Amino acid sequence: MAMMKLCSFAPGQNLAPVRDHLDAQGLPYEMREANGAAELWIDDRHLEAAAGVLDQFTQRGPASPAGSRRTLALAILRTWPVSLATVALGIAGYLVVWLAPMWVGTFTFTKVTFYFSYTAAASAAQTYWVEHQWWRLITPTFLHFGIWHVLFNSMALWELGRRLEFILPRHIYGLVLLLTAVAANLLQHMLPGSNVFGGLSGVVFGLFGVIVVLYRRTGSPVLNLPRGLYILALVSLVVAPFVLESLFNTHVANGAHIGGLLAGLALGVVLPVRMIRRLPGEASPTYP
Repeated sequence: MAMMKLCSFAPGQNLAPVRDHLDAQGLPYEMREANGAAELWIDDRHLEAAAGVLDQFTQRGPASPAGSRRTLALAILRTWPVSLATVALGIAGYLVVWLAPMWVGTFTFTKVTFYFSYTAAASAAQTYWVEHQWWRLITPTFLHFGIWHVLFNSMALWELGRRLEFILPRHIYGLVLLLTAVAANLLQHMLPGSNVFGGLSGVVFGLFGVIVVLYRRTGSPVLNLPRGLYILALVSLVVAPFVLESLFNTHVANGAHIGGLLAGLALGVVLPVRMIRRLPGEASPTYP
């Protein structure tokens, strides 16, 4: 169970009606005090129901479905802005590939020029040390070459990323995304294959690596992944590339998967445990 902050109340406000309604509906919640104000924390599986209760006290008149959805959307945006922004950039990368393919060469790892019947790729030395196009270390992460590609990666990043964004300081989580993206793109470029590659999957494997190690170090329930996700990660890393390439002639950037995973495992080892947010009543870890 992951608790998230839904709202804050003004000091001195009568919260008994809110508690009564939450209790009547059997919703798991906690009232915490922060700087003299009360904060309402809700199990993230019951956010919409709790938002409906809250609307009865924040709007004049009966609660409306639109108001409940608005409250829930704002709560999600405040809690997971970095993960949502990353998914949005991945969708934007898919739209570039789909609607403006002539711009794809602007975002590839090395400078690529598309001609009528062939492509020409500059070397990494020319791209970075001569033309100083350093944004290319990151931008391939957001390119997606099919609707299923972007949908699967977006759902996977949301499932894993929101867990880390919840327990890590936001700037540290952003740094994790950045470093895993660079590692994934670097290793994929070093391996033989196409000069045009992309996708959030390298970052997804990086987040998976961070979670696996940090869960072993801290035992945080937020990082307790379902067993099915471990199986899916193994299949995606070992089996899927051979099946897709041999049966469907679809190239899989497995170098990016491995690079992201290795970077994530390393980051899970070096991140200080003391910076991880603990849930109420959760025992502090005994690991250094």
